Amino acid sequence: MQIHDNDVINFLLLICMDSKWLNAFFRQPFTCETQEVDTVQVPTDVKKAYDKLFSKNHSDRGKEKQQFEDFKKWFNHLLKAHKEAVEFLEIMQMSYYYTKISNNASNLTTSDDNGYMVPKDVKDSWKQWCLENHPDRGGTTEIFQTTKGKYDSFKDWFKYVLDIPSKTAMVECMFLGHLQSKTDASLEKAENALKEGEYQKAIELSKLAEEENKKYVKAKDGASGPSYRKQQEKFKTAIETIEKKARDGLAKGSCSSVNITDMRAKDAQIEALQTQNGLLQAENEILKTDNISTMNKNNNLENTIKTLRQEVSSLNNCKASETQMQKTLEEELKHQNRELQMRLDESESAKLKAMQDNQALRARVEFLEEKCNELDKKILAARTCLS
Repeated sequence: MQIHDNDVINFLLLICMDSKWLNAFFRQPFTCETQEVDTVQVPTDVKKAYDKLFSKNHSDRGKEKQQFEDFKKWFNHLLKAHKEAVEFLEIMQMSYYYTKISNNASNLTTSDDNGYMVPKDVKDSWKQWCLENHPDRGGTTEIFQTTKGKYDSFKDWFKYVLDIPSKTAMVECMFLGHLQSKTDASLEKAENALKEGEYQKAIELSKLAEEENKKYVKAKDGASGPSYRKQQEKFKTAIETIEKKARDGLAKGSCSSVNITDMRAKDAQIEALQTQNGLLQAENEILKTDNISTMNKNNNLENTIKTLRQEVSSLNNCKASETQMQKTLEEELKHQNRELQMRLDESESAKLKAMQDNQALRARVEFLEEKCNELDKKILAARTCLS
């Protein structure tokens, strides 16, 4: 990517993103809320701030539009690098390494790879994977090229993570410079208004310069070096001089310039109303966007509810079918139970009859045995007589 981080920071400062948001964004740009703009993802906060600024600057927006396009390219390149870096670690079976990099990248042992610093463990795993999956060793060319592209994305992402401390320091420095330039610009406008005899405007601009300077002082967070004190003393003197000369000018020309003052006051009111109108238009556009988003969400919810109702209806039908099946099975079980009971009763009767028949047979056997004994005795007696 040819888009540098300081260009991105300048654009974000231009659309009024503060240093706290910027620092949080540069530390974790992959987790911020996004929305789709022209088929690519853009942070929601950035889109809203850009739309608001757009409504104020209708006459000169070509540069801002190009900066926005560059920011979208930078951000989506970063999202792609992060996504493919995660996929690359999964392929290397090193998903656990993502947390180590996110939490402690600067303390990892690294090795140079064609101008990119890479964790040594990751580079070793990549070399081993290449030995096993290179097309010359039986691997697939398509899979190898795809994985190599993910490795290149991993190197881009790791470079970004390593540079996070320097980025946050750059944000602080450029944010202070941005506030200082806004203060200087307001002071210069106040001096020009004083030279042109627009005393009331000079006083208003001096107040604006003071407000901008308060933001600068707050951002410096208690700095008290000699150059800083000298700078503040010079600023205070310049403001006092402008206000004194402007009030003197108003006092001298108050009698002769009542109508001019009224006209300027009306011009100021018109300008304020125009600014307010621009803000309202921007808010209206944002509300339209939010409304469309809400409608899409509602449609998705309605589709989800419809799907759930269909699933519930299907489950109810299944439940009714299961209930009917259960009743049928119960009837069949009762019928089989009755048949088994009848068979059991028949078996008991047959058993009882068999016992009775057995007893009768035993009695018959005993009777026959007695008859046989009697015959044996008669036969023995007959033999005795014959002998």
